[in-house]
Amino acid sequence: DAIVDIVGVAIGLDALGIASVAASPLPLGRGWAECDHGPLPLPAPAVCRLLEGAPVYGAGIDMELVTPTGAAILKGSGARFGSLPAMTLTATGYGAGSRRRPDGRPNLLRLLVGYPFSAAEAQEVEVIETNLDDWSPETFPHLSELLFERGALDVSIGPIQMKKGRPGFLLRVIAGPAHGHELKQTIFTETSAIGLRFRREARLTLPRRTGTVTTRWGEVAVKLVEGPAGAQLSPEYEDCRRLARLQGVPLRALYAEVARRDVTDFVEKKKEDTDGAGDSGRLEKEKK
Repeated sequence: DAIVDIVGVAIGLDALGIASVAASPLPLGRGWAECDHGPLPLPAPAVCRLLEGAPVYGAGIDMELVTPTGAAILKGSGARFGSLPAMTLTATGYGAGSRRRPDGRPNLLRLLVGYPFSAAEAQEVEVIETNLDDWSPETFPHLSELLFERGALDVSIGPIQMKKGRPGFLLRVIAGPAHGHELKQTIFTETSAIGLRFRREARLTLPRRTGTVTTRWGEVAVKLVEGPAGAQLSPEYEDCRRLARLQGVPLRALYAEVARRDVTDFVEKKKEDTDGAGDSGRLEKEKK
């Protein structure tokens, strides 16, 4: 039975062209399950072992909601856990279990299939904060880099005075809600934090596009920010730094050169996938 389940899922993922899998936090039931070698507490020991590192929560009903086979399939498929990722929905499927839930809810597994896309900037963000008084700030550049790689929109740190007069730091991370869980795990892993505060906030951002302008020393990556007073070019620091070192010119000279450019010199960066489908879209077009 388990072999059929696992092989069937593998065939299905391949047939649908699934490039990655994401799952919501998993509900775990309570009580006991009768097995061939006697009763086992729920969630089953195998499920607990398989789901180490995955987010779970108690569903509060006497029923097995996640089986060892289901847990193995999710972990084996490399699923990441959290909120529904930004995607263009193309299909929905349901699988119904034969057992009735004691709380009256339908015993269903739902699969949503779609193509990922770069959503417009989230206008609702999650703000994650923690106070640190026993952490070495020399590792902040490494932490900041990891947080940005994992979806943070902004990372900042500031000095504060904590209890007993000890100096400390306030770490603040801003991100789209879909990335919150992974960022919280990163903070716990990379710092001495033992607790986090988080909240949802609305935000307002100006429209902007990425592209390049040509200077006497080469092309420089910039953002074109469209504000109430008109459009303005803003150079990307890392690209200016790279070009300044390559050409042996002062960094401020590059900034001044970009400031003298007109917005008409802006060349918008071309999108790699014009249909917004990413790797899955390319795979689908190859199949067609």
